[in-house]
Amino acid sequence: MDKRRVSILAFVRGNGTSLAKVPIAEGTFVQYGTNYEEFDSGVIQFSTAIVEMDDGTVRNVPCEDIVFLNPEGAKNGKK
Repeated sequence: MDKRRVSILAFVRGNGTSLAKVPIAEGTFVQYGTNYEEFDSGVIQFSTAIVEMDDGTVRNVPCEDIVFLNPEGAKNGKK
């Protein structure tokens, strides 16, 4: 299976007070995972993407904060 490159997105405040989701880093998608947050009312679990960064570190990123850069099955960005 080909490794797929992803862009990690984050909210950044632009001119004025508006927020926009912009790419902040790129890495290689490893697999899907899970994470959780605890609240007073209980625990909520959510899906994540495990991403290996170019420096070898690994990040557990919420799925809504990644974008695949090349289509599945594409070689060098081409189908």
